[in-house]
Amino acid sequence: MENQQDKSSAKNQFAIAQELFDMSSFKEAKDQLVQLKDPQYEFSKNVLLSMIHLKVGDYKNAELFAREASKKDPSNILPYKIQIYSNLPNAIIKIVEILVDIFANSQPDFDTMKIIAGLIHRIAIHNKTVTEKYIFTIKSNPEFFEIIEFIPVHRNFYSTVIDLLKLICEEHSDDQKIKEFCFSNLVKIYIKLAFKYQMTEEFGQVSTFLSNLSKNHPTRLYYKVLFGGNPVKNAEMLLAHGKNEYRHFQNFVDFYKTKNLTALQRFVQHEPMFAAGWVALSDLYDENDKALKLFAIDAAISIYPKLPNIAKKRNQIANKSIVEFTADGLNIIHQTEEDEREFIKIKNIWIEYEKSKNKEILKTILDSKNSLINAEIRMKAIFELRNDLEQSELEDHFNKLKEINYQNVFCAIAKYELEKGNEDKAGENYIRAIEYGVNDPEAIDYATKKLLAEDNTEQASNDNLEKALQYCKKVDENWARLRAGLILQRLKRHDEAKEFFQKIIVNDPDNVKAWSLLGQCYVALGKKLAAKDVMDKLRQYGYHDDLLEVQNAVFYGTKIDEQSTDFENSPMMFLGYLNQIIEISRKFRAFGRKESCIEIIKSNLQRVCEFQEKWKSLAAVSKSCADFFLESYIVLNDPMYNALALNAYKARAESDLRPESFVDIANVLFLKGEVDSAVTLLKKVIHKFKDSPIIWINLGVSYTLLCKFAIARHCFIVASKISSSSQSSKIFSLLSAVAKSINDVYLMESALEKANNYSSDEPLVWCLMGMQTENISEQYNFASTGFENGIINKKLPLLCLKMGRFIEALGYSLILNDDEMIARSFEALGKYENAILYTTDENYKQHLLELCKDETKQLSELNNKQYFNQEIVKFYQKKNDVFSKLTLIALYLSNNQETEAYQIIKELRSNYQNPQSTSPNDNLTNQLMNKSQYRRILDIWALQYAPKTEKIKSEFIKLDPFVFYLKKLRKQQNNYDALFSTTKKFPLNEQALKLFLSLSLTSHKNVKNNKILKDIAETLNRIGSGRETLKLLISVYVKIGEWKKAISTIQLLCVLNPNEIKNTKNLLLKIKMMVPKC
Repeated sequence: MENQQDKSSAKNQFAIAQELFDMSSFKEAKDQLVQLKDPQYEFSKNVLLSMIHLKVGDYKNAELFAREASKKDPSNILPYKIQIYSNLPNAIIKIVEILVDIFANSQPDFDTMKIIAGLIHRIAIHNKTVTEKYIFTIKSNPEFFEIIEFIPVHRNFYSTVIDLLKLICEEHSDDQKIKEFCFSNLVKIYIKLAFKYQMTEEFGQVSTFLSNLSKNHPTRLYYKVLFGGNPVKNAEMLLAHGKNEYRHFQNFVDFYKTKNLTALQRFVQHEPMFAAGWVALSDLYDENDKALKLFAIDAAISIYPKLPNIAKKRNQIANKSIVEFTADGLNIIHQTEEDEREFIKIKNIWIEYEKSKNKEILKTILDSKNSLINAEIRMKAIFELRNDLEQSELEDHFNKLKEINYQNVFCAIAKYELEKGNEDKAGENYIRAIEYGVNDPEAIDYATKKLLAEDNTEQASNDNLEKALQYCKKVDENWARLRAGLILQRLKRHDEAKEFFQKIIVNDPDNVKAWSLLGQCYVALGKKLAAKDVMDKLRQYGYHDDLLEVQNAVFYGTKIDEQSTDFENSPMMFLGYLNQIIEISRKFRAFGRKESCIEIIKSNLQRVCEFQEKWKSLAAVSKSCADFFLESYIVLNDPMYNALALNAYKARAESDLRPESFVDIANVLFLKGEVDSAVTLLKKVIHKFKDSPIIWINLGVSYTLLCKFAIARHCFIVASKISSSSQSSKIFSLLSAVAKSINDVYLMESALEKANNYSSDEPLVWCLMGMQTENISEQYNFASTGFENGIINKKLPLLCLKMGRFIEALGYSLILNDDEMIARSFEALGKYENAILYTTDENYKQHLLELCKDETKQLSELNNKQYFNQEIVKFYQKKNDVFSKLTLIALYLSNNQETEAYQIIKELRSNYQNPQSTSPNDNLTNQLMNKSQYRRILDIWALQYAPKTEKIKSEFIKLDPFVFYLKKLRKQQNNYDALFSTTKKFPLNEQALKLFLSLSLTSHKNVKNNKILKDIAETLNRIGSGRETLKLLISVYVKIGEWKKAISTIQLLCVLNPNEIKNTKNLLLKIKMMVPKC
């Protein structure tokens, strides 16, 4: 009966593991399988474990479990397949060994044969026997014939495949379907050989193979598409068969019918051996594009010279003159004798006209052939006769030049229209000339001015700016560079704009305007030092740029005089002042100085309102005023300021249509508590700004606040796909936080790792890393680093209390405005009266009042008289709470009364399984120290102060390096031996290695061997983390004389915590003085 229950239990266990595997919960499935001990399920267990390891990319373990499964059942093909998959990323030799086992013990299935097909040309190099068995398996089993299509056409293996196909064809000569399969694949192989290796010697055999295929066979039609006379019609017939491998020819048909020449050319370039496609492309080119037509025909001939009528087509094109436009003008590729004679004739007429100025002879030029070769001289003649010809006649001559796509004709028409005063038509013709490739500076100057003057809508304006920018880039002159830089500034692309201004300064170092514009770019990019250098340069030229001066003051925190910020004529000075006071208020608010913020707001409110009213049409003014009102709302919590901020942000959005404008509006709604309204707004604008990461990020944050974590996760994933590398760290941090909320451990860890890879300085990364560790010291390090970078963790005050940093705890509590933690911090500091003022918990308040009674005052007086006093001891002996007993231990130890201290330690250790405490103070004890920590501290004290004869047992000896060290020290009496034993017991434990190094460094006796010290330091360097580890490593490297490693570790410490630069400066200088080569 019990045996049946065990089998049923094993069956259920395996079924659960299989279900977890199907749900992609690989870790849980693995844990379930590890518990499965039934030998009956050993094969299935190993197979499933190997598949789990394969899924997570652990190929080594996947292969090991698959081998174990093969030993249990050598005839089963599945473990062999897993072994092959496991070795696909590695060496081919292992796969050969697996195939030997397969052919010896089992029969491969279709999937296994298909996997091997892609590798067989490589396997053939290593093992001829396996290759022959593989080929024989295909030949002897018709079910495997389709595998041949998956064997790649390789130079060293194609003959084997051809011989196999021919052999199959001979053996199955009565089966028409198999014969067609063989001949079809032979045709494809020869086409691929011709394309990949230019092996066209045996290409003539293809016609023999094709004759054995039916007229409508897909492969025959495929051949006709590549080399036939009507590729479009043949492609449509081929597509009718519905074969997936030929589906892409639908694009060819569509491109041809819609005359999409660019896409069609790209298609025929990438399609192997598509000679007929090049001919079809040539037919679509315009008759005047003879160079392109000839290029396409030559490409077809290079692929297959025997195409129908190909030679005739080429001769027809070659008998016409071929010209093309380049940046240097007209380039004659091919010219017939007739065209050459006529060109010389009209050229001589033009030379004669330049001498005689007789316009009558110019009319003979107008009667010449209308071709691109003659177009330039014809255009000059037309322009000279513009006042002598009728308007209709003149337009007729211009239209003839347009018909042959002569580019410069539009410049001539533009000049003619300017003479008549038609500026709009002139601008249109200049733009057309530039679009046709004309790089005339005069045309570009006029065209860009016209584009910049048009400002109907924002979208039209941006399109015109982009177009004008491209035109300016075509001209290598300073005026064009200046205009391009100004356009880029309007487009907010300051990084590109500065490059144009720098080029101007290289050519003209005294150009004050270029220097000023360059300084504005540096300001916009946040390059403070570069902007300051530009201002210094401008001062040398005697030029004072008010805008740069204000921005410099904002950068360096220099106070802007309120009296000099008049905004009647220009908003720039007051705008700088406004941004500065907003920043000052934010800093004061961060440090809890709310009264200072209120003073700043009230003293400037009226002027800000006046400033907004006067310059409300400017988006930058609306943005800064809105920021001021929002700061006022946060400080004063007055709905009036929220409404003012919302209206100002809306005004900004109307004139500055960008994602940031709507994000600011959403932020106001967040602070107001209208999260749903903010989400609705962001959902509306996401359709307009689909590629804006900031919209997706804020939408993700909104859904997180609404606890819709699945949608938030989707938003952050989209943002990570489209964001720049500078934003990626924050996005992946937010994604990790959302994954933690929905218990998606894999996503949380992978997202956090990516965030750390993109930027290890991102504050959110530090906060999340702190949440993943249980070590209080590491939690504090991560949280404090996050605070240094602008994010404060709400648990930071509690962490400070746990570590005994009471002053820091109070500081962080005040910044967070957390009344409960302020009270706890004051209590820890002994300021009970202050603590009472902040707590709202009546029980806790009663506890604090008891502490303030006369007994405590009496104790305080005794403390003032004498540090160690019997009356103090008696006072604490009466108490029965844990804190009092711990205080009594401290008093005894301070007076070297170790025996008495140990008796209390022994008492506490005997009761710590079920501590009896009657004091309310125990609530604080439970909060600040968990039971495990409490027991560990008592065990450490017992090991330190118990008599040597007494045996001390501890549950932490096998787990905690420090406890193990104290145990060894009691036996060995030698500090070094105890340390060495501890390191040997815990060879890869960070705490053990730190203990060895710190005690070795502080001991008056040196370590016996510096090599041991170095080896342990190197091990700690590999496994350690945190600033304390780096400081310890620096000390070791200095002690053993590894100067270069000491310097590099100092540099790493300074990167992780810039505050350490000052602390390590003197040490770094001393090392460099001792070893100058460092």
